[in-house]
Amino acid sequence: MASKLQKEGSEVSEKIGQLKMKSSDGKMRLTDVADSEQLLRLFVH
Repeated sequence: MASKLQKEGSEVSEKIGQLKMKSSDGKMRLTDVADSEQLLRLFVH
């Protein structure tokens, strides 16, 4: 998600982080994360 936003030139992409979370196969994988303010910016634009 962050790379897509970055390609579109969105400044929100700079504020999206990544955390390792357990996936369905049990492995820890990097996942895009955002707080509520960042999510609202994504959906309002």
